Amino acid sequence: MQDQFFPRSVLSIPTDQHTLGHLDCPACEKAKNMTLTRISPQLTFSTAAALWLDSRSFKSPSIGFSSARFIRDTTEKSYRQYVKTLNLFFEKLPLEKIHLGHMREYQEARVTGSSPFIRRRRPNKNVLPAPCPASPKKANQELSILKMILRRAGCWTPEMDEFYQPFREDLPDMPRALTAEEQCAWLQCANSIPRWHLVYWYSVLAFDTGMSTNEIRALRLGDVDIAHRLINIPAQGAKNRYRQRSVTLNTPEVIWAVEQLVRRSQDLGANSPLHYLFPFRRPPREFDPILPMTASGIKRQWNEVRSAVGLRWLRPYDTRHTAITRWAEACVPPAVIKARAGHVSDRMMLHYTHIYEAVQRWELDKVPRIGPLSAGAPFYVQRQSC
Repeated sequence: MQDQFFPRSVLSIPTDQHTLGHLDCPACEKAKNMTLTRISPQLTFSTAAALWLDSRSFKSPSIGFSSARFIRDTTEKSYRQYVKTLNLFFEKLPLEKIHLGHMREYQEARVTGSSPFIRRRRPNKNVLPAPCPASPKKANQELSILKMILRRAGCWTPEMDEFYQPFREDLPDMPRALTAEEQCAWLQCANSIPRWHLVYWYSVLAFDTGMSTNEIRALRLGDVDIAHRLINIPAQGAKNRYRQRSVTLNTPEVIWAVEQLVRRSQDLGANSPLHYLFPFRRPPREFDPILPMTASGIKRQWNEVRSAVGLRWLRPYDTRHTAITRWAEACVPPAVIKARAGHVSDRMMLHYTHIYEAVQRWELDKVPRIGPLSAGAPFYVQRQSC
């Protein structure tokens, strides 16, 4: 096996050590062959997918911890989730046996929620399994991973390239924002019971800063600077590089809410700048500040509040859209909105600009008119030609 990979002159050198000047270097040859190794078509999908994922991640025991990555941590997390879902359908299939019929059946099963996508829904696992359909976009994303793995194995055929049809992805509906009255009712309800106070502090922070759910969950104590009224949004929680930014805390209310969240995290064991503002909860009552709260960390309390106030459609992410809508209604210039909210798509920015312009027109309508038209108002009379 070694004779196949390395020159005979270096067979006596351990393969994890480099030679001087890297000439006939077994360690470099080993890395090269690992990089160029093609996934075998005979492998089952689950085995091939695990190898493919390992090739996309950068992990080296020899260097210990490093921030170097081939892809973003969030991207790797999404890839692993897509592979986990694909395994429900393709797990035991050899790559060379996968064909267009399998892909078409996967598409149908995924968007209808039929078997094998009949599962118990979180967080209440006491309910009976039910269909879990996905959006066309999600099915396309998952099959794009399958396509990349098949390409690596040399199993993506010209026939597949010609006849595979991804779903058409419609533009999502414009997210719904709370009205000013609904926002006030939401905060009053969340403030009414101690069990819901976490939802209240979270909402005040989101309404003031326009931060998304992932950005808030990724905050560490070191990212929060109450003395200078500033929050630094880390790369870990930012959707892309344009969303990494610093956000000022402008009102006494949001500063107070952040102080309560810091005290809560410290009470739950956070005592380092690297500990999370929203610690991870280990059932039933233990918390681990080294890990961030999951996306469903406040789901139970959130659902209770929205049922009590009658806003069952409201999701935590809708607080960001509500915040930006309030800024547009207050005639905050679009450039300031973009700087504070981070990256905003052109489509969404056009929506907020329409709100901004409508408020301007409404305010200008209050200005006293110069004078009403009357029967005696003068009209322009065209000059007579000589």
